[in-house]
Amino acid sequence: MNYSQQGFYLLNLLNHLGCDSTIVFNLKVNNTTSGYLDTTLCEDEVIQIGNNTIKTAGDYHSTFKNQVGCDSLLTASIKFKICHKIIVPNVFTPNGDAVNDEFEIFYEGIGSIIVEIYSRWGELIFHTNEVNNFWDGKFYGLPCNPGTYVYLITGNFTNGKPFKIAGDLTLIR
Repeated sequence: MNYSQQGFYLLNLLNHLGCDSTIVFNLKVNNTTSGYLDTTLCEDEVIQIGNNTIKTAGDYHSTFKNQVGCDSLLTASIKFKICHKIIVPNVFTPNGDAVNDEFEIFYEGIGSIIVEIYSRWGELIFHTNEVNNFWDGKFYGLPCNPGTYVYLITGNFTNGKPFKIAGDLTLIR
């Protein structure tokens, strides 16, 4: 016989000789614990829920049992986003109008960076290892001529993965 409701129970038993016994017991039922997890992870992260390693977005339902068999329920809503990215513009206009006046790199999740900008003759005209230090279109304090320049951006994301991006940009006055 299974008992699932809390309360006092009286159970009469007969053994193989026909003798009877009476057992009285007080059943206490522990409530089921439930929880909800709503989280967003970076594109290369995983989350461990019980014995399951979650690598894809979705809704997950897990049941856990402790050493005495009591249940816990967990509902998890897992989402992923891109946390490590670099967006490099290809044109900027350092003309003093406070709009697009610097060669600004847009990023997320950068741990270290080196930005180098070269003239079309291969001369290094800008160098920085600071993510928020942007080129203002000048070389030794003088405005550079309109034209095409080459950039090389290297470094590491906060997850330890290296990156190397090269391309060209146009300076318009």
